[in-house]
Amino acid sequence: MLAQIDPTIAQVLLPVAIFVARICDVSVGTLRIIAVARGRRVAAAILGFFEVLIWITVISHVMQNLTNPWCYVAYAAGFATGNYVGIRIEQMLAMGQLVVRVITR
Repeated sequence: MLAQIDPTIAQVLLPVAIFVARICDVSVGTLRIIAVARGRRVAAAILGFFEVLIWITVISHVMQNLTNPWCYVAYAAGFATGNYVGIRIEQMLAMGQLVVRVITR
């Protein structure tokens, strides 16, 4: 896809795409870990599939463009932002919340 675009524009678009994809990858990973902890095997497997699919695509683009330092920055920034976004999504879905009621006599 980016091979057909002007190289100057591709130098900018690729890091942006890496950043966005990395946010998605890490956010899905956060939700997968919560699904594993809650014993939701099927959900964890499906989330894990998409997490790795996104990751392998992103890392292959980074490795093909080792001369573009912005790809490194986008990869790292996407990871950091993905952690934040994953935690925010989890808070909105309240998947990690568990209420325990203790009744004593």
